[in-house]
Amino acid sequence: MAGSVYPTAHGRATNQSGAVNETLYDIGGKALTMTPSGGYPSGVVKVEWSVTDKKGNKIVIQKLP
Repeated sequence: MAGSVYPTAHGRATNQSGAVNETLYDIGGKALTMTPSGGYPSGVVKVEWSVTDKKGNKIVIQKLP
């Protein structure tokens, strides 16, 4: 898109150094797994994305809700 700042911002961003983990939870807080086709299973009420730091600690980077 003309005038977008995305290419500049993306080019200046720090490279990601590891995998981002996605964890799905049901209403009881139980972790769920993706469906065989790669979709979200029914009953998902919370999703959490995290990374693991160099010491092995889980760092949450985003949650919904």
